[in-house]
Amino acid sequence: MENKIEEKKNIENLEKIREVLNEYNPDLLKEDIIRDNCLEFSALEKIYRVRMPSNREKNEADRYKHKTYIRLLKDDSYMLRSQLIKLLKEEKNVDIDELDYQIQELNDQINNIYEKMATIKSENNKDIESLKGKVTKKFNQIQKISIQKAEYLAFCIEEEVYTQYLQYITLKCTEKLVPSSKTGEEEKWQQVWITQEEYDNDNNNILADKAILNITKLFQMTRIF
Repeated sequence: MENKIEEKKNIENLEKIREVLNEYNPDLLKEDIIRDNCLEFSALEKIYRVRMPSNREKNEADRYKHKTYIRLLKDDSYMLRSQLIKLLKEEKNVDIDELDYQIQELNDQINNIYEKMATIKSENNKDIESLKGKVTKKFNQIQKISIQKAEYLAFCIEEEVYTQYLQYITLKCTEKLVPSSKTGEEEKWQQVWITQEEYDNDNNNILADKAILNITKLFQMTRIF
């Protein structure tokens, strides 16, 4: 009984936080730009979108990820994450676990700020703006630490597998808006790359990089809370 009451309180608290994010800082959540599990963006004066993969595409991507993992395990130029973390700590005095702890601490502090924002009345703009500033500062700190960590671990097997997995999802789930050719005809979305070869040979790095960035954002947004 107590667990159910506590669970209900947690759900109510999360709902309050979501309301705060939407009302005071929609850029942190941006649910208003997610439509039908899609996220639109512009590149080279054209409109594109990334979408969440279907169950079939997700299964295909998982199989691709597993094959990539096995292939990289046989490549002596790559190390497992645990091996690289150990090597970094022993040879370069770089503590990845400490970086993870710092990120978690900052995330906990951000959640505490959100809880405070949920209790402040909307007319108290000064207090709200102050808390928003603190959130932005902590997000920047997380970004800085995350970039540092990513640079250290960029060449471990797990990171390379995830990078190739994201590229595969991006290949399958990036679409461009095609204008209608006839009056009264609706615009339609069309897949940008049909095959892996098309994606690999595409010299338009700006589009590919933006697509990967936005598919990552879409994953993050749809998994909040």
